[in-house]
Amino acid sequence: MAIAEIHLFDSVPDMVNAGLSEQQIQVVQRMRDAYTIWRDHPAKQAKDIIRHLRAAYGIESSQAYNDLKLVQFLIGSFEQNSKDWHRWRFNQRNEETRRLAILSKNFSAAARCDSDYAKFNWLDQPDVERVAWEKIAVQPFFPTSDPSVINLKPIPNLQKRIAELEKKYTDELDAVEIDYIDVTNSDDIYNTDKENADASYQ
Repeated sequence: MAIAEIHLFDSVPDMVNAGLSEQQIQVVQRMRDAYTIWRDHPAKQAKDIIRHLRAAYGIESSQAYNDLKLVQFLIGSFEQNSKDWHRWRFNQRNEETRRLAILSKNFSAAARCDSDYAKFNWLDQPDVERVAWEKIAVQPFFPTSDPSVINLKPIPNLQKRIAELEKKYTDELDAVEIDYIDVTNSDDIYNTDKENADASYQ
């Protein structure tokens, strides 16, 4: 099983290089064929896949049924977490419901199946044009210190100007003398100037 899952989409030369025997390569090719048919035509029944495998590869019914089980596993393994898997499973169920409706001559139910099929597969919606992301060129960006690229006028000798301003304001800060007030009584900071003056007089 793991061989078919790993090499399902490999070419024959790649499988040979991977060490697969001729018999294993034939099995993988049968799996790929049946998998592709069922994914492209989800309305097909299991018996259709078995009939195709027997006719195309000359295998017995027992081998065709074994192949069918592997293909069903592969479809579930690859698609079980995607909307495509659920859409595939819905389409199968819808087709079976429609078939039974036709057999019982319940044509209104068959018409509802057709309507559900069209809506679920968005056949009533216009095709969305695919965006060719791979053709969109990425704009090259290069770092620069030149402000003119965003329409700003450059300042001549900018680094020199920055150094001068740093020195100027650093020197001014160093020259400032700060007098600290010694407050012996923390309550005095809440007194008015008159109260402080009266206290000093006393």
